[in-house]
Amino acid sequence: MKIHMVVLYLYLLIIGANGEAKKKSGGRLTLEENKQRLRTCGTTGIDTPSSNSTSMEPNKFPDWLSWAITRNQNSGAALTTMISPRHFLTSSQVVMHDDKTWRWNSERVKECDKEKRQNSRNLEVPKEILEHLELFKTECPSTCKNTSVIPVTRAVILNYCLTNKLWQWSQAVMVMEIAEDIGVDNGFPCLEYDTQPNGEMLDVYSFLWKGKLDQHISHMKLPVLKYKAGKFYKFPRYNEDGERGSPVMRKKSTGNWTLVGLGAQNISDSETGVLRMSWIGWQLCREVGVCYDSTPPPPPPKPTAPPRVETTTMPTATKKAEPKKTKKPEPPPVNQVPITVKPITPATKPMQKPTVTAGKLTEAENERRLQTCGQKPIDTPSGNSTSVEIKKWPDWAWGARTHGQNGAGTALTTMISPRHFLTSSQVVMHDNTTWRWNSERVKKCKTGRVNLKVPREVLDNLVFKYLISRAVILDYCKMDERMWNATQGVMIMELKKDANESFPCLADSECTDYVMGFIFIVDNFLIAPPILIYLTGDHTKFLVFDRYHEDGQRGGQIMDNVNGRWTLVGLGAGGTSEKSVAFRISALQESLCEETGVCWLKDVPKLPPPQTTELIPKELSTTSSKTPEAPSPPPTSPPEPSPEAPPPRVAPPARRREDDETDEDYEMYLKRKKEKEEAEMYENEDTDILISKDFFDDGTRPQLWITLFIIAFLVFL
Repeated sequence: MKIHMVVLYLYLLIIGANGEAKKKSGGRLTLEENKQRLRTCGTTGIDTPSSNSTSMEPNKFPDWLSWAITRNQNSGAALTTMISPRHFLTSSQVVMHDDKTWRWNSERVKECDKEKRQNSRNLEVPKEILEHLELFKTECPSTCKNTSVIPVTRAVILNYCLTNKLWQWSQAVMVMEIAEDIGVDNGFPCLEYDTQPNGEMLDVYSFLWKGKLDQHISHMKLPVLKYKAGKFYKFPRYNEDGERGSPVMRKKSTGNWTLVGLGAQNISDSETGVLRMSWIGWQLCREVGVCYDSTPPPPPPKPTAPPRVETTTMPTATKKAEPKKTKKPEPPPVNQVPITVKPITPATKPMQKPTVTAGKLTEAENERRLQTCGQKPIDTPSGNSTSVEIKKWPDWAWGARTHGQNGAGTALTTMISPRHFLTSSQVVMHDNTTWRWNSERVKKCKTGRVNLKVPREVLDNLVFKYLISRAVILDYCKMDERMWNATQGVMIMELKKDANESFPCLADSECTDYVMGFIFIVDNFLIAPPILIYLTGDHTKFLVFDRYHEDGQRGGQIMDNVNGRWTLVGLGAGGTSEKSVAFRISALQESLCEETGVCWLKDVPKLPPPQTTELIPKELSTTSSKTPEAPSPPPTSPPEPSPEAPPPRVAPPARRREDDETDEDYEMYLKRKKEKEEAEMYENEDTDILISKDFFDDGTRPQLWITLFIIAFLVFL
């Protein structure tokens, strides 16, 4: 009997120890914990007594709601919303005044480092402040006589360094972390990343704080008045004075409840601001592991070690290297066959071209690409600037990111050939030109280099659907530093094997004469559906739109249907608080052709468009009017040059081979066209984009005038 009692006692000890180990996990969520969160979130129903703007108290306090306040403070309390078994969201007003001093000791909060703002936009709450932070739950709001305080082990104010303009009414969202998991069975909401359209009715909660033992919560349904700059929504005013942190909820068609945003103070007498979850999504993933998807585990870090060991052993085998040298003289007698050597020599020309040729498309592959591109339709449910969720993602659009970054730097990629993708360089690099994987500074470009090759170590730590053999950042070596900080650059990723997917066509210089107000379709990001946007600025290398992007978003596709084929016109590059900028694909055609073999047809002559001062109608900007209308001459006799119109060009002048004949008339036409475009660019300059004009033309205008002056001087001599 005693033996049975001892065995039972040991069994209970083991069960208790395992339970404590699971309970006291602490810290950021692991990959498996985040997967479990995504599977179980939003399944618990909540009480929504009101069906309109009339506030009503719920019959039951939601399980995932609690309160937070700084000890011995009569103000600053806020509702907290549970988003994982050990993480809560609330307002930063719990620990900080509106004048950016800590509530506990009235000390001034340190200012953000402007140079590091993009990489350290969040503010870690000091331990001293955490010791006086009280997180507590009341199961009986109207009859409670005591509360249980839950210790907070860590707190971070998200996007703190980016809220200067909003701070007085919004403050910021703060995530709190506790040591022990709680409430796993009670449930918590999912996070909503999709943009809610104007007029959408959402479930809004509000609270009235009168003390620890006297709080009241009310519920109402209110419409979204406006979504602004990707950071917040506007609702009809519902907040009490000093109220922040109240959750705004949405019930999805699947029945799951999602947290859309956290309420702030009123922006005006009639509007309340609500900070969006999509704005802090990346930072939540980075700081606490609450991510919008389940990232695969990082690969083992040891594959790079064996090659290093082999390289160290190779020098020791000097004796083995000598016999190899003695064997090499034997092949020369074989070279006595001159017939086989001569045909091989012409093949050395393509080998001398850019750094790599193995993955480039052949001429036959490029022609096949041009014949098949852009034929598969894409889902475009939205008819205006309001985003509508698509039913199926295009086969050619995938996300890419670097391991261990918790989603930071993630960008869309666009397939442009069977083995080439375009995306933003932010996938592998920070704005301060350090690699995301190891934080090492990017080496300076060698003299004469234009593009930057991404190191193998960085590529080995990319998360992507396919294996990548090579990546190049276009025009990196000649980009201005200020331009880079605003837009970064375009990166080409080359696959080891061809992918059997469809892909869009690419816009060239002959199909991008767009006018102001032209409508495009944009795939904003992995968490936002495509929308229609209007062109508001047209530059040599960029397209400019009213702001549609989220902070940190780059790589989104800007599409146009050209003659029935879906065509990639631009690649999102971020922008300012008011404008969004996109790289013009047509401006990259020379670099793309050189690096990847993705080139434009050279054997189809095209007449240049007629010179006119009138704006080209939208219908003509994407139709066959850009193709030559003049009939081709008989094949027996060559065409005679006409003094009235420039002859058709055989190939783009930037890629003309040495054996091609130059055409002075056509060169003059290109020169006049360029001067006209530059004049229009300065007339239509958009001052909302705080980027120098010289960035859009590489700062070559002074060199042009100097060249013309020198030519004129030599003529007079």
